Amino acid sequence: MKIIGNPDVMRLATRYGLPRPTLMRFTLKLLANLTDPRDGDAMDRIINGLSKVTPTA
Repeated sequence: MKIIGNPDVMRLATRYGLPRPTLMRFTLKLLANLTDPRDGDAMDRIINGLSKVTPTA
């Protein structure tokens, strides 16, 4: 992902994203693939739904 290497994007992400625990929990689940495919919470269902509609590389 080239966007992670962009210092401007990372500066914004750390300034506005890190203080929000819910956003950080969601990001961790998304990037680390820690979702529960069957009995997960709302975040798991959102991530699993998004993964079904996005094309594979």
